[in-house]
Amino acid sequence: MGVDFEDFEAWSSWLNSLAVTHCHGYQVHPQNFEALNNIFQNHLQFAENFQLKHLEFQNNFLNAVVDIHQKLESDLSELGVTEIDDMLLKVRDAEFTGLELSWMKEKLTNSREKILEHETKINMLEKTIRQANLELA
Repeated sequence: MGVDFEDFEAWSSWLNSLAVTHCHGYQVHPQNFEALNNIFQNHLQFAENFQLKHLEFQNNFLNAVVDIHQKLESDLSELGVTEIDDMLLKVRDAEFTGLELSWMKEKLTNSREKILEHETKINMLEKTIRQANLELA
């Protein structure tokens, strides 16, 4: 009887999801340590008034903030207004826990405005092209 590597990979993935690393006194997923540490270094007041006391809730909120932060550090031009709005909603919810996220909200709002400007320009160009095509017909 051989080893079933699919079962091993599933168990390994499950065990990794249970693993946590400590970052500035908080428990986070190991893959989020570097990003969260970066947030703490660049935004000293980030968790000064964090009100959640339950470790699992802290972990969930901090990991969600890290996910948004990582998206912000990626190519935002690939995101749409709906995705930005969803991230803004998550940031506003996280602020109710006492996390200081004004810097993240500002970056998301600026990105949203740029995306809207870009979409407006594209719509105007498409309209101009349609009108030109009608005139040529």
